[in-house]
Amino acid sequence: MPLKIRVNNGEGWKDAGTVGPKDPPGSLSDHKADRNNVYVFTCSPQDTASRIFRSKKPFVEYDNTRIIGAGDLEVIAELRRGGPSFELQITLRESEVVAVRDVAVRFEHV
Repeated sequence: MPLKIRVNNGEGWKDAGTVGPKDPPGSLSDHKADRNNVYVFTCSPQDTASRIFRSKKPFVEYDNTRIIGAGDLEVIAELRRGGPSFELQITLRESEVVAVRDVAVRFEHV
């Protein structure tokens, strides 16, 4: 069973995707006024848990690519099947010309 990701932009919770044991990690950029963070999320190869990481240092973002050093991530949540979900409030920037918007993101290991 995968890590399930849902988002709420003020219109209720909607499924945004999943990350399974054989999938590459997923990531989201958070564009706060004072600091940009990147969040990386994975499902363990044994499907026993999922982890959410946050960047400890600034990262490079170009086009649709994020460059993050492996040592530059810290674990902020570890989720297990049947356990509590984890939520983040992030600020998305669609592009350089589109206004930012705040969304809630919920992660759950199902």
